[in-house]
Amino acid sequence: IKGHLKPFKIIHIIGTNGKGSTGRFLAQILSQNGAKVGHYTSPHIFKFNERFWLNGEVASDEILEAAHERLQALLSDEYKIKTSYFEYMTLLSAVLFEGCDYFVCEAGMGGVLDATNVFEKELSIFTPIGFDHTAILGNSLEEISRTKFEAMSKRTILNDEMNEISVAIAKEIASEKGATLSFPREILTKENLNEIANYADKFNLPE
Repeated sequence: IKGHLKPFKIIHIIGTNGKGSTGRFLAQILSQNGAKVGHYTSPHIFKFNERFWLNGEVASDEILEAAHERLQALLSDEYKIKTSYFEYMTLLSAVLFEGCDYFVCEAGMGGVLDATNVFEKELSIFTPIGFDHTAILGNSLEEISRTKFEAMSKRTILNDEMNEISVAIAKEIASEKGATLSFPREILTKENLNEIANYADKFNLPE
C-alpha cells in the first residue's frame, strides 16, 4: 500500500515501559506546535478507537470506517486473509494518518520483527527495556534488547535510565548501522528539565 499513500515522517517508539505515555506526550507537543499528527498505540482499554489519536483527539467511528474501507480496497484477497489483528491495525493506522506531518508509531512487541518496523523511520525512541514477552523475544535482557535495538533508525534516542546491558548493545548495533545515538540529558537544557519537573509535579504524574 506504500505507493498509494502520501508520505509522512515516522517516529518509532520501542521499549518495555512508557511507550504509550512517551508517544502521546510527543504527539501532543508536535500538535501544539502546529503539526498534523497521528499517534498509533496499543492496547486499548475501553474502546478500539483509543489506538488511533489524530490531531488532538481519538479517531471517531466514522473516520475509522472510512480508513477501513480504503484499506480493504488496497489489499489483495491473500493479504486480507493472512494479516494478523495487529498487522491489520498497523496498516489501518497508515491509511488513517495519511497526510499527517508526523506519525508517532508505537511498537506492539519487540522491535525488528514487529509489524510497525515495516515503515521507514525518521527517528527511533527507546524507552526503558526490561523483561517482556520472553516466550517470543528471549529469556535474557541481552536477547530482548537485541531484538528491540535491531529496529533502530539512523537517528536514535535512548532513555536516560536505560540499563547498562541494553546501552552497551545499543551502542554496538548503532556502530554496525552507522546510526547516531543520543540521550535526553545530551539534548535537553536545565530549563527544559525544570519545565518537565514542574509539569510532572503540577499534574501529579507517576515517575
